[in-house]
Amino acid sequence: MLKKAYEFIIRQFQVKNRKDALLLLLKLGLAYFILNEIYADFIYMKCLLTRLEDRYEINTMIFSAVLKRLTLIGIFYLIYRSVRYFRRKGILDIAAVVFVFISLITSLFCGSVLGIFYWDGPYLGRVVDADSGAPVAEASVVAIWSVEYINSPWTGGTSFADAREAVTDENGRFILPIGRTFWLWPFSRIMINGISVFKSGYDSYPPHMQYSWNKDDMKIWQKKLNRLYPKHQGNIRERYEEIFTHNYLPARFEPYTIRLNQARSLREQLRVVRSCEINGFTFHIRNDEINGCNSHVRKRKNMVYEEKKKLKSITD
Repeated sequence: MLKKAYEFIIRQFQVKNRKDALLLLLKLGLAYFILNEIYADFIYMKCLLTRLEDRYEINTMIFSAVLKRLTLIGIFYLIYRSVRYFRRKGILDIAAVVFVFISLITSLFCGSVLGIFYWDGPYLGRVVDADSGAPVAEASVVAIWSVEYINSPWTGGTSFADAREAVTDENGRFILPIGRTFWLWPFSRIMINGISVFKSGYDSYPPHMQYSWNKDDMKIWQKKLNRLYPKHQGNIRERYEEIFTHNYLPARFEPYTIRLNQARSLREQLRVVRSCEINGFTFHIRNDEINGCNSHVRKRKNMVYEEKKKLKSITD
């Protein structure tokens, strides 16, 4: 059995002509995707075993993850058998054209391949200092996606799909990877819910440090906002949040600029960390509850953890 599997893998990467060379690129991409997913599953299950104490909850979540992967293996096997069948019948080229055509239609309407593999992105942007406009390097940028589905003309819902992260370069620029998920329901679409940014010494995005302000802080910011944004009126905390939060979601391939204010006091920094840290097994970005074992956002978790340690050493 292992020998046959080995021979099958070797055959997939043999190059005999120009067509095989073109297919090799596709196969390498697929191999990278599969290995990446296997690694993510390994990290996820390892995290479950170390962070959860409820054995029933652990078994339920592991069973759900394994069942999902077994379903995907079944789909891949069905595709493989279909390719062999079409090749024997001499209509593989026609079947490939039909597959690409249907995939293009489903991608345009709901961002999926055959209503099974849903994807969205990439998204790009820049993080800058709100006062100076200087780029903010080494900032953690996390995006959240969800799947919106329809059960009937009157009912539907949403479900968490994916979370991906990027770190800004020396120019403050970032490119968020493609958000993706497998979802076995054709009447669905994937959509980005929002972006979160964390950087040591700065307010988060969306802003949170305004909830730590005392009366003196509010007076300072009241003067600053009145001078810079005289048209914005109302509660100072609400004004601050409205000014430094986009009222629209990013669009694919369109630059998205995020401005961060410096968190100057220890009180402000502690409030930012509390808004971004993992509480128990989950953490929140906007209104989305993210699994604390999600390996795709581990850089964010590590950055917040290090910042929390640093602030704790100052307060002790």
